[in-house]
Amino acid sequence: MVRLAEVNKVWELVYKRNYDHLIKSIELNGIGGINKVEFEKGIFAICGLNGAGKSTIISSLKDVLGIKTNTQDKKKINGNSIEAQVLSKSGDLLEVSNADEERLVNITGDDDSVYYLDYKLSLDALEFLEQDNLDELLEQYDENIIPSNQIQSLNYIIGKDYDEVKLIEIEDGSEIIPYFKVKTAQLEYNSLGMGIGEHFLFYIFWVFYRIKGTGIILIEEPETFISINSQQKLMNFIADYASKQGITVILASHSPYIIKKIKKENIIILSRYSNQVSIIKPSVNKDSLVSLGLELPKEGCIYVEDKIAELFLKTVLSRNCPHILRDYNIEYVEGHASITKRLMFPKSDKFTYKLIGLYDGDIREEIEEVKDKLSWEYSFLPTEMAIEMEFKKCLREKTDEFATSLGIDKSNLIHILTTINGEDHHDWFIELCRKSGKDKVILFEKLYELWVNDETNQTKTESFIKELMDICY
Repeated sequence: MVRLAEVNKVWELVYKRNYDHLIKSIELNGIGGINKVEFEKGIFAICGLNGAGKSTIISSLKDVLGIKTNTQDKKKINGNSIEAQVLSKSGDLLEVSNADEERLVNITGDDDSVYYLDYKLSLDALEFLEQDNLDELLEQYDENIIPSNQIQSLNYIIGKDYDEVKLIEIEDGSEIIPYFKVKTAQLEYNSLGMGIGEHFLFYIFWVFYRIKGTGIILIEEPETFISINSQQKLMNFIADYASKQGITVILASHSPYIIKKIKKENIIILSRYSNQVSIIKPSVNKDSLVSLGLELPKEGCIYVEDKIAELFLKTVLSRNCPHILRDYNIEYVEGHASITKRLMFPKSDKFTYKLIGLYDGDIREEIEEVKDKLSWEYSFLPTEMAIEMEFKKCLREKTDEFATSLGIDKSNLIHILTTINGEDHHDWFIELCRKSGKDKVILFEKLYELWVNDETNQTKTESFIKELMDICY
């Protein structure tokens, strides 16, 4: 059983340890619109909504590894060639394919190193057990008592309190069918008396329980029939096995709870639009969760001085790191003193919402004097003066370019700029919008384009983004 205090250490070990069996990459050669897919060691997730192509990749992996394929797998592959690079137990990087005698198990002769499981296998097992002569069949096999430490694992992932678990493994040709008998304080029942979700969890447990060495396991949609709580605990259980025994796990899922603890480098997101498929890696783990339809609570709030600063920040973020816009609220608070007041709110372990202050770049010295009073992190927008003044300065040098981008006559623009030149910088932008007849967001975008195209400003912006990313994450 994975103790709560050990969960993070278990997941860290998943990615730190070495693995004797490792899939480096697979080339599908356009099957289902998919070509090369690269993998990382440990637990790897193929994510995407229904129909994206997750099952196609899993079917292709089954074929090149030498795992028995079913009718649906064959329809997906449709006789096409597939190649893969696999690190074998001997440490050799093998070139394998789905051609006869070129699959991994044909080359290594190690049938017990590759496994596949999904909910259909669990249902097939239940269907097999629903036969009239089951009792006679069971009498031919020994009962195995599951050790107490393994029963604790079942209690953990399923959320029940089993006192005793017995396993009978039935041979059906080349297949092995597990049959479970369980006892709790109140009840005794067997596989046929279990709910579908409970039996699927037992089936997954059994596959891992049988593995005595290293290997590769492909798992398709482990979330099926399983509660959110059990999904998360199941993944901790899988991580524990993978980290201790060096088992490579590749799973396909569209559950955000299954992939919640998998690091972003070990996730790919499949998206399909018509007959086009994209395969991307998330920039942060939350990208994959959002892509699967999970609405996440905000990490915190970023405070800026005024509406112009809010526009500026949103423009910078939308072009460079839009996930910050997704993860954080942005709020303008009418002046730097209001930011400072909010950043004095004391931190607490129970208050997990993060507060961040972003001051205008012209008050660095003033904030330096009060920084010891601030409880939360802060930074400065990548400007040396108020944003409107930066834009005014930029316009003096790039009037022609700005007129062209706005689609207005240069003479008219010069006239407008002349009439508002003496305005307070806070009012200058408002008047420019009013007199040019342009929407403020569009006008701001054009001004920002002029400003950021300056090499010095571009460098400042890049440094600002890096610092803000460090603060946010």
